[in-house]
Amino acid sequence: MTFTTFIDMHSGGGTKIKPYEYIFIELPEYLAIPFFEKKFRRDPSNVTCNCCGDDYSISEHETLAKATEYDRKGWRPTGLEISLEEYILRPDVLVIRKDEIDL
Repeated sequence: MTFTTFIDMHSGGGTKIKPYEYIFIELPEYLAIPFFEKKFRRDPSNVTCNCCGDDYSISEHETLAKATEYDRKGWRPTGLEISLEEYILRPDVLVIRKDEIDL
């Protein structure tokens, strides 16, 4: 189960697909990018602002747990970890599972 992560980089000053800052698609990157483009009518590699860079940071991970690991626990100074179940309930997180995808 491969997940491709799309993290909104706020290029141009804001979130592109409100309210989602983190979008996880259960497809390898080479399939997830065209799916993203079709579903959201947006090129995730677009550069809205030349000084800010790409609109999205795109990466591929073996599991959803690995894809969310840093945001769930890696940077927290308190050392507290949020569970995967709690994380995917956040309003700024969208998870699209393979069984929801019509290619």
